[in-house]
Amino acid sequence: QGGDEPQCYLLVVDNFKILLNCGWDDRMDITLLEPLKKIAATIDAVLITHADPAHLGALPIAVGRYGLKAPIFCTIPVCKMGKMFMYDSWISRKSQDFTIFSLDDVDQAFDIMD
Repeated sequence: QGGDEPQCYLLVVDNFKILLNCGWDDRMDITLLEPLKKIAATIDAVLITHADPAHLGALPIAVGRYGLKAPIFCTIPVCKMGKMFMYDSWISRKSQDFTIFSLDDVDQAFDIMD
């Protein structure tokens, strides 16, 4: 598939848990997020490297539904473009009775970014 796979890695350094990206694919299969659901509340920091859903698509769910409270670090362009991508993702699915995440979840995730 050539790089379209979601990116999400857990790095543990001296018991400090860093989530490197929080990606999801376009299918938005909620079952793929089970590992994230189990650890979201225990993460100490999140680092987002790119603005596309493959790198940050699961953030609204991790923050809004799974209890992720850690600071999220990224560049200003990644934050602004990422929020735009996630708004677009929600808008493109709202006619399908989409309830996996809301625009409030998107706002909450991007409001805590540093």
